[in-house]
Amino acid sequence: YSGYLDTQKDKHYFFWFFESRSKPSTDPIILWINGGPGCTSFKGLLTENGPCRLDSSGNNTVINPYSWNNNANIVYLDQPLGVGYSYGNNGANTTVTAAEQVYVFLQLFFHKFPKYKNLDFHVTGESYGGHYIPAIGKVINDKNKKSHNSKINLKSIAIGNGDPNASVLYESYPTMACNSTYSPVLPQSTCNSMIKNLPKCKSMIEKCNKDKNVEICVNATNYCYSITSEIYSNSGLDIYDVRTKANTTGIYDADPSNNFAPFLNRTDIKEILGADISIDFNATLCSGDVFDAFVANGDEVKDFQQDVAELLNDGIRALIY
Repeated sequence: YSGYLDTQKDKHYFFWFFESRSKPSTDPIILWINGGPGCTSFKGLLTENGPCRLDSSGNNTVINPYSWNNNANIVYLDQPLGVGYSYGNNGANTTVTAAEQVYVFLQLFFHKFPKYKNLDFHVTGESYGGHYIPAIGKVINDKNKKSHNSKINLKSIAIGNGDPNASVLYESYPTMACNSTYSPVLPQSTCNSMIKNLPKCKSMIEKCNKDKNVEICVNATNYCYSITSEIYSNSGLDIYDVRTKANTTGIYDADPSNNFAPFLNRTDIKEILGADISIDFNATLCSGDVFDAFVANGDEVKDFQQDVAELLNDGIRALIY
């Protein structure tokens, strides 16, 4: 199944739903969300854990024998609005707002597909999902405590390579850059400078999360970025693989089987999936507008580690991988 569910008249959320290849009536149901903020969840679908991938030409799909839907029903959701095929007005510009809107989507989804409502439910994702997943889990858990009629059977959350706590993330930069199992990728003097400036960064993040002030959070984001991420970016190395140079071609991935945006931007594919054919998927693959909106609200340095702790205390399991 694929198409739109409208949480409001002007909010159109696109999803792609695959039943389990095994026992769809009893296997659990998974929600998968990619990060960014602002990147499509179809990256996970077509390059990671979905039922199909693109072939070597990038023009057709082939079966992924290792798909998660071998043993689970799985929903891939493009969110917030403005990401992938999802579109509308007044989209989320913070993680908390995004989580609340995802909850509304889930209520609509289970109303549309009621036979899946009572199955074990798991919220999963990666990268900025370290923000999204705990927040979505918290909203579901809190709502479940208040309502008996619209409960979602949340059993666990799973976060891959996630970012729930910016303070911990930034603290790891000098270690990874100069003391990892790879050869140092930055001069030791640069790492020493990072280490020297980290206490101020961590203090600013702490104040952001204590005061909940947007300006303070934005200042923390800018400062911490300048002493860590920006320095690494200027090295010309790939942020996902320190052994290689950064991709400067503007192409998401040079491998046709991973560069899925042209495939999803085809009119015939949009028509088959029920997506709005006017959407330029190349622009919404990782939306700069959505990313900038989150940064402008200081969302990156917000701490969602406590949400994980609360879920664990309430018996919701968590996998951090």
